[in-house]
Amino acid sequence: MNAIVVSATARRWLAEQGRVLTLRTANRNGCCGGRAAVPVAEARVPDDPSQYRCHHVEGLKMLVAPELEGVAMVVDLDGIGRWRRLCVEAEIRPATDAAGET
Repeated sequence: MNAIVVSATARRWLAEQGRVLTLRTANRNGCCGGRAAVPVAEARVPDDPSQYRCHHVEGLKMLVAPELEGVAMVVDLDGIGRWRRLCVEAEIRPATDAAGET
C-alpha cells in the first residue's frame, strides 16, 4: 500500500464517527464529455466489504477499493460544524467501463 495520509483533523473526526474510513472511486462526467474515476472517502463500512482491502492504520480501519491500491492520497476534513465532510487529494485516473476500456 502506498502512502495514505489522514490529517489529524480527519482522524479526530473519524474517531467520533466510528473509526472506519472507506476509500473508493466514483465516476464523474465532464461538462464537455469524458469521465474520470474520482477518489471518494466515506466514514462508513461499504455495502460489500469483501470487495475491499482492509488496512489498520493509526487507529483507523481503512477499507480501500482495489483500484485505489498503490495510489498515494491525502484525506482531510472540509467544512464547518455539521456540514463537515471528508475530502481526498489524489491522482485522477480515466474511468473504465465493465470491459476495462476508457
